Order: sequence, then structure tokens, then C-alpha cells
Amino acid sequence: MSDQEGIIRRLNAHLTDIRKHVQTLEMERETQNAEINDYKVQINNLNEQIRLSAAEKNLNIDETLEQQKQYEARVDKIKQDMQHILNKFTTVTNANAIRHQQELKVSIL
Repeated sequence: MSDQEGIIRRLNAHLTDIRKHVQTLEMERETQNAEINDYKVQINNLNEQIRLSAAEKNLNIDETLEQQKQYEARVDKIKQDMQHILNKFTTVTNANAIRHQQELKVSIL
């Protein structure tokens, strides 16, 4: 019986060691799961920052495009005004030239 008792003691000791090892592995697994969850939170936060940054950049791009349209509209208005002024100047200059030619004809006669 002493051989059997020795075997039983060794098996019990081995079983105790295995249980301790299982507990250690479970604690490590819980630690790893906690770390993984922390990384997931960090990744989600970074993804949110990226999304917000991208949205802000898109908003800035939209604002820039809107400003560009407004500036182009102003430039077009200025071009139209300048063309109108140039047309008036041309009309007045032509009228003056015609009037001067007629005055010259009258003075020559």
C-alpha cells in the first residue's frame, strides 16, 4: 500500500501543480484580454480622431471651394464692370473722334 500511497501523493502533488499552472494561465489570459480590450479602445479612439480629422478637412475643403466660387464670381463681376467701362470709354472716344472730324470739316469749309 505504501507504493500506492506514494503514487497517490505524487499524483495529488502533480494535480496541485497543474491546477496552479492552470490558474496562472487563466490569470495571464485575463491580463491579455484586458490588454486587448485596451488596445481596442485605443484603436477606436484613434479611428474616431481620424474620422473627425477627415471630416474637418472635408469641411475645410468645402469651405475653400465655396470661397473660391465666391472669388471667381467677384472676379467675373469685376471683369464685367471693366468691360462695361471699356465699352463706355470706346463709345465716348468714338463720339469725340466723330465730333472732332466734323468740327475739322466745318472749320476747313
